Amino acid sequence: KFSHPALVEVHRVWEQNSTAYMAMRFYAGKTLRELYRGSAGLDEQAIRRIIEPIFDARALCGRRYGRGIGL
Repeated sequence: KFSHPALVEVHRVWEQNSTAYMAMRFYAGKTLRELYRGSAGLDEQAIRRIIEPIFDARALCGRRYGRGIGL
């Protein structure tokens, strides 16, 4: 199991009827699209605050498991 503040917590993954499913934790808040549309665009600082933790999580996955996660 892997846990990082920038990643969605996945509770369960399974396949049924030739379809893959994931049960994930629900996080309240705005989507990136809503943030972008609601502020007439995002400035560089706002983008960095959003993106840097995601890249940190990718790097940590790479170090821990020998592979990264796709975006």
